[in-house]
Amino acid sequence: MGDYDETLPLYQRSLDIREKVLELQHQILQQRETISELYYQSKDCEKALPLYRR
Repeated sequence: MGDYDETLPLYQRSLDIREKVLELQHQILQQRETISELYYQSKDCEKALPLYRR
């Protein structure tokens, strides 16, 4: 039972970290989309397209 008691907090921490990573990845994608949309609106499609492809 001791191993379980020691492992559970580490597992919970790893889940918390994974959740934070996913949140940050989502924010990055939103920011890329926003930047790409701004480039597109400014008619600079050469800069917009690579951001959409990522």
